[in-house]
Amino acid sequence: MAINRKVWSAWEKIFNEIKPEGSLITISAEQIKQITRVEPRMMAKFDTREDYPEILLRNGYVLLPIKNGIYTLVKGDPFHDLERINEIGEYVSELKFKPETLFKVQGESCFLDYAYLSGLLECFLGISNLKLTIRGRSFSPFFRFNVNNVELEVEKVQIEIDAGYESISEIVLVEAKVGMPTNFNIRQLYYPYRSWYKRLPHKRIIPVFFVYDKRYKTYNFWQYEFADHEEYNSISLVKSKSFIIKQEQDWGALICELVNRQPDWSKVETVPQADDFDRVTRLPLLIVKGINDSDKFAKHENFSSRQSSYYREAAELVGLVQMKNNKYVLTEAGEVYINLNETERGEFLLRLLLKLPIIHEAMGVLLKKGFLSLNELTAIIEKRTRLGNNTPRRRAKTVKSWLKWFSRKIGIFRIEKDNIVLGFQTTNR
Repeated sequence: MAINRKVWSAWEKIFNEIKPEGSLITISAEQIKQITRVEPRMMAKFDTREDYPEILLRNGYVLLPIKNGIYTLVKGDPFHDLERINEIGEYVSELKFKPETLFKVQGESCFLDYAYLSGLLECFLGISNLKLTIRGRSFSPFFRFNVNNVELEVEKVQIEIDAGYESISEIVLVEAKVGMPTNFNIRQLYYPYRSWYKRLPHKRIIPVFFVYDKRYKTYNFWQYEFADHEEYNSISLVKSKSFIIKQEQDWGALICELVNRQPDWSKVETVPQADDFDRVTRLPLLIVKGINDSDKFAKHENFSSRQSSYYREAAELVGLVQMKNNKYVLTEAGEVYINLNETERGEFLLRLLLKLPIIHEAMGVLLKKGFLSLNELTAIIEKRTRLGNNTPRRRAKTVKSWLKWFSRKIGIFRIEKDNIVLGFQTTNR
């Protein structure tokens, strides 16, 4: 979080006004607003040491809500330094697909939900049958605790947890972040911990700090405990680990699903004539870099403008690119495509290809028999188009070369002489 200079200055104003002394000062939201003209909620939310007002750090105060609209300043350290994780594990998701809706917002909840749905959270904790039961804001019950031998009482304070999970014996409370902070505010874990400890004392309460690191695409967990539940600063690490989630795709199920859908019949007459599918997949990425017309693409790929048009038409047929004012521009699908990783792009392209009627029909034959000959593919093109002479066979070779690209990238097809062969077993055979 960026430093809020307005809030820092407001706390300076408060200190100049009330001239706090001693280990405990109480201040109300009404006083804060009266002195500073700043909303109290903005004056009390600090996730890390870096955004904590310098005057509070310098004077060694922990800022804590104790009642609705009442805060206390008590001597102590409000933050816990995140322990460094040296171990990175690889985890294979239990899901048969990656839920695409989770990743459109890119917030902490989507990454935490994926960690939970994939089974990774249970794997890290060693707890089975966890169910999501808590999310969002609530108000705390009454509880007492100590900060540096000063006893505080809390009641009806608003608390918020990113997610809480319950099993037959445990409640897991997770504070989630995106990015990699070096520390966190203990209150974010302690207040929910004490609230649920008070409500359900017969269950084990497990505080967890979770971070998704976008740079390395890792899912990072720190499990904590409070050695003395009445001591605010008794937090200690139980274990931590970093994971990369591998998502295995059930290609058989995916292709069966796509073949059972209707293709885009408006493209029934269109057959690609751009043999190098690598160039088709590369064009959207080049458009982002300004290579966005026939001449620029031809120069970049070292071929003629006519060939450039073939590849633009192929990318247009797939649904990644369109022409506007003689410029190549990305479609909405193209915008999504450029932000995917290599494996995700392969699946995304397969979905787009199976919207094309000829490839859709060819895939149905391939799925039923387990292989598709070049002659069979040629016959499908002859039946569905008005192409004559040797053109259907040339187009069949283009389609074969496109499927060969998938055999290299994600291994779902094999090319054996003039046959395209499924790279997996399917019950439909």
